[in-house]
Amino acid sequence: MTNPLDLEQLRHQLEDEYVHYSAPDNDGSGFLSFGELLALNEGSKAFNDEMARSGDVNKAQVLSDQVEEQVWEFAQQFKLNSEQQ
Repeated sequence: MTNPLDLEQLRHQLEDEYVHYSAPDNDGSGFLSFGELLALNEGSKAFNDEMARSGDVNKAQVLSDQVEEQVWEFAQQFKLNSEQQ
């Protein structure tokens, strides 16, 4: 299993998301928290890629969970850094 994450691309996506997240008219009533949708999407991509590559559901699920966790942690660190500026 490989790590398919492009951290530079993720950073750009998080920058765009943070603009909307921190906008004055955002009341925080959304269903998902900051970075959660991106984490879910990246986890799904990793799952689909691994299924296409190996056909092994267990490997795909493990990779998906790992990627989702990595993106979530990256997003939370990005948010923390952005709030401290």
